[in-house]
Amino acid sequence: MLKLLATKCCSLIKKFNTKVDMELIKDQFDAMVFANGTRDIVPPFEGLKNTPYAMATEALVDASILDGKEKIVVIGGGVVGVETAYKLAYENNKKVDVLEMADNFMEGVCTANRGHLLNYLRLNDNVNLYNGCRVEKFENGKVIAAKKTSKYLPDPYMSWTPLLPKNTENPLAKSSGTETKQVSIDADFVLLALGFKSENELYYKALKNHIAEEIYCIGDSLKPAKVIDAVRSAYALAVEI
Repeated sequence: MLKLLATKCCSLIKKFNTKVDMELIKDQFDAMVFANGTRDIVPPFEGLKNTPYAMATEALVDASILDGKEKIVVIGGGVVGVETAYKLAYENNKKVDVLEMADNFMEGVCTANRGHLLNYLRLNDNVNLYNGCRVEKFENGKVIAAKKTSKYLPDPYMSWTPLLPKNTENPLAKSSGTETKQVSIDADFVLLALGFKSENELYYKALKNHIAEEIYCIGDSLKPAKVIDAVRSAYALAVEI
């Protein structure tokens, strides 16, 4: 269910447990603000529907969903994927393999946090990190992936070297190329940590139907980001309406 917050003639209307559709809100308000958040990215991997899986965030909240499962594969090596691997390995004594399609784990994360987590994963024999590794399919309790073979592929456990921002080119950097080999990894359970996409369908429907004089989209509905970004965007808009 979505929460509707709108303004009309400087009054505030709150409705909870209310599903929002165009008929409910059309021509009812002077300004509409959509902040519907995000939804998980779940690619149409071959064989995924026949594989036990959940979102990594679910395992962070309640690891009991993995009871009886020993070999866990985490798809996605961003903050959520790496923190999930840390928790499962250190607190739940699970064997965890983490697959990241990019050349580096935790890209865009500050060096201190990134180095801290990667170093702990390096020290734990229950964790294997696979960078430059693209999932192809799931079959017979295994994750089949294509892993880069270049000698210039970074060491995934390298925790003390800062990553340059995307807009800064390193003239000495060597390309990791495109050559790959197929790897097969056992998986009792798969956790997806592939990020989020904006939940903005209702916003675009509102624009199409011209439901109000002013229509805004803020927070994760505009672009998945951090809590502080959502708060700042809400404040900036509130003082302008």
